[in-house]
Amino acid sequence: MKLVKYIIFAIILLYLQVLFVSKVDIFGARIYILLSLVIYFSINLNYTAGMTLTLLVSLIWDILNPELLGLNVIINVLICHLISLFHQNINKDKFLSVFLSVFIINVAYFFGYWLYYIIMYQDFSILILNSILSIILNTLVSVFMLYSLVLSDKLMITIDESKNQFD
Repeated sequence: MKLVKYIIFAIILLYLQVLFVSKVDIFGARIYILLSLVIYFSINLNYTAGMTLTLLVSLIWDILNPELLGLNVIINVLICHLISLFHQNINKDKFLSVFLSVFIINVAYFFGYWLYYIIMYQDFSILILNSILSIILNTLVSVFMLYSLVLSDKLMITIDESKNQFD
């Protein structure tokens, strides 16, 4: 049941990313909410399920963005693998450590893009400001998304309304 819920999260976030979030451009920086989903999968699922869902979400995202075909798969699977090896559970008491961890993950993610654009276009001036803004913006969005997804795990949703848990 937990895996089905994560697949539904993936479909919803992919839908939001493709239709709404990918069109938002703040000084050349774009929001990538699927990275928070990759982090969430690697923390909450076992290695095989997390890598499988990360691979599928990354493949779908790469198919929808053919100009970077394969780059999302490589970076996301590598990040999922590293997080699976070195992760700690998200805890409200450790906000600063979660923020710094997500910041490091965003630096690693955008470093892959940075290398790609340096090799392809060899223009350093645009990449510096764009990368810094992307890292900061995506770190804030990823932390918010992670805490939202963790909060959604804590919510208890029942289908049968005749049961009252507070009796």
